[in-house]
Amino acid sequence: MLSLYPHEKRVAISFPFPYHFSSMKKYRGFIIFIAALTAISFIPMPKVVKIILMVIVLFVFSFVRRNIFFYLHANSLTNSGKLSKAWKWYERAIRSGLSGDGKVSVASLYIQYGDMDRGEQLLKEYQQDTKHPKTNNVDALAQMLMSLIVNKKGDSAQALSILENLKATGYKNTTLIVNMMTIELDQDKPEQARSEWEGCGFKLESDITLKEVYGRLLLVEGKWPEAYSLYADIARQRVLIAAGLVHMAQCCIHYGEASSAIKSLEAALRAPYNKTSSFRKENVQKLHDLLKDPVTRLATARAIDNDRETVAKGLLPKPYPSACPSCSDDQLEGFAEKEKKLVKTVRTERVPNTDINEDDEAYLKSHHLEEE
Repeated sequence: MLSLYPHEKRVAISFPFPYHFSSMKKYRGFIIFIAALTAISFIPMPKVVKIILMVIVLFVFSFVRRNIFFYLHANSLTNSGKLSKAWKWYERAIRSGLSGDGKVSVASLYIQYGDMDRGEQLLKEYQQDTKHPKTNNVDALAQMLMSLIVNKKGDSAQALSILENLKATGYKNTTLIVNMMTIELDQDKPEQARSEWEGCGFKLESDITLKEVYGRLLLVEGKWPEAYSLYADIARQRVLIAAGLVHMAQCCIHYGEASSAIKSLEAALRAPYNKTSSFRKENVQKLHDLLKDPVTRLATARAIDNDRETVAKGLLPKPYPSACPSCSDDQLEGFAEKEKKLVKTVRTERVPNTDINEDDEAYLKSHHLEEE
């Protein structure tokens, strides 16, 4: 949500969009700056005077447009994994007159990784601003972000209404569909999510988060072979999405594959988490520990398979009602038998390689996801 997910390749559908200019008016200052420098270079005067004038023009331009420099510096800190140090520079950019587009970008970061109340305040300032023109894409993003806030506060019906109204305007975007389907599945309305999917017109491969939420729909509908195949395909891409890896673990458990489920949960623990997702690292850790412990393995596996809708939301399952013996088997007995065609198509690479190499560490650092 803005989307919910990050990757080993790591998917982080929800990082802020870049600062961009929606009209030529926003280039006016830069054009004047270049024109002034060009004019000075052609004026017949001593070289020293030209240099002094150019320095003065540069200083004036830097002061007037300092919000951009503050914003770019903050982005540089964010991209180098120092988000905690970037906040003050984002605030300086805002106080120096950052545009509405930039405010929405900063709000996105606050909502997902910082102070959600501050993010909401920035969104309201953007929406209440009638002096500056708004672009459709940025306006739509602001509405989707507001929907995340409303949903996080517990009003999923209002959050979904915001998204439905946005969709009714003709706006079409995979993130919009992902967020709508996610809320509908959280509301235990798979029929609505199915309808949303069938009417969206997007191909499954167009967006990894769309593919993941569709896999969740298959899982909730009990279409296990299709869900297993889908998550095995995601695993072959070495994609680390916390929600997707928990859902993959559920598919493994359905077929009694305890060791594969544990590996999926181990990978999920390495995935990034944000404040808008219902998936919490502590819940994933709890599932992993209970499943890894021989004393609680079988009971936990039964509970996961018996309460798939709850686990698919990122929550812990209801305890299994019957006592279960201690079990250390990697392949558990008494679970569904895998279909022959499924055995052939997913014989290898059922779970991602969870080892972190140099490329993975570099990605984590560049997306401010490493532990400080």
